[in-house]
Amino acid sequence: MTGSGIEVEVDGTGVTVPEGASLLVAVRAAGVELPSLCSDDRIGPAGSCRTCLVRADGSVVAACVTPAASGAHVEAAADDLRRLRRDAVELIASALPPRALTGDNPSELAEVCRSSGIGPDTAPSYGAGTCWACRCTTTGGRRRPAAS
Repeated sequence: MTGSGIEVEVDGTGVTVPEGASLLVAVRAAGVELPSLCSDDRIGPAGSCRTCLVRADGSVVAACVTPAASGAHVEAAADDLRRLRRDAVELIASALPPRALTGDNPSELAEVCRSSGIGPDTAPSYGAGTCWACRCTTTGGRRRPAAS
């Protein structure tokens, strides 16, 4: 690893990220696909959806709001972390009507659900039209702030 920045190890792969970068940036720099439903460049990360959970130096944290620290050891691919992230996605999907996971122009949530094996028939549904975690709704695959 060369260059300036912070050196982080993600699932055994060393990466260098800029000062101030989050663990999410480090994980993605290592080539690991990680959902982050509440992290939106327009409004900044919230850390509330918990779909980007990783283990950093032994602690489970939301990667989108945790700053990368030099020498950190990050796990993203562990089975227990995948289960935690899937549970978080399932909880978010359960608060939405089934139509939120279908359609010709799938939303980011629908894509994450699909990649996690969650579909309109498998996600429990408790009603509500707004995600309780990140307070965003999806329309045509683009996020917009939820109505207050």
